[in-house]
Parts: sequence; structure tokens; C-alpha cells
Amino acid sequence: MAVRVWLRLAELTGLEPLAPDPTWFVQMVAALLPDCDVDELKRRLLEEHRIEVPVYRWNDHLLIRVSFQGYNDEGDLDRLVEALRGLL
Repeated sequence: MAVRVWLRLAELTGLEPLAPDPTWFVQMVAALLPDCDVDELKRRLLEEHRIEVPVYRWNDHLLIRVSFQGYNDEGDLDRLVEALRGLL
């Protein structure tokens, strides 16, 4: 599932992936996001969509780090991507 979110976030943002080969991702992935207010994005993801995910600045880049566990499914991935689509 991490590979799918990695590909969908790159498609959504149009930004280059951080790593050239996503096949080694098992349960966690970091992806670049377009520049925005980090605190506002995190707040709206949590308050409006009940999605808690790390979003932070690192070396002048805005990153989101998505982790998947056994209790996550494709619907969780879809909710995240659609929430970001509306907020970015």
C-alpha cells in the first residue's frame, strides 16, 4: 500500500518523488508536498478529515510521512489522497 500512496501523491502534486525506486517501501513513505502552511494543513487534515499524519519542513521542503499498519486499507489511502486534493 505504501507504493500506491507514493505513486498517487506524486501524481497529485506533480512533484518528483524523493526516492527513485518505490519497490522497497513496505509500510512507510515520505513524499514532497507543494509549499503551504504546515500547521494549517495538519490542523485541517485532523479536524476536517480525522486524518493524523506527520507533515513537516525538512531542508526547505515540505514533506508528508505516511505509515500503514495491518488495520489500514485502500479506503484509508483514498481518504488521505482526496483530503489532500481538496486542501492543497
